[in-house]
Amino acid sequence: MNVASPGPTNKNRIREFREKAETARLKAAATTEAIAKRMFEDAAKQFEDMADKLEKYGRPY
Repeated sequence: MNVASPGPTNKNRIREFREKAETARLKAAATTEAIAKRMFEDAAKQFEDMADKLEKYGRPY
């Protein structure tokens, strides 16, 4: 397995993904509609997954 260390550009992208995930979580907490809540929770999970993969493998997929 080839594990890449995150460079300065990737560190910024990781931070952005984590910020977007946090924003989506806050929106999920603020809404009362079940469908919207689920949509924001799913978006937060996807952003976290992208940040984790970028951190681990050097690319977000």
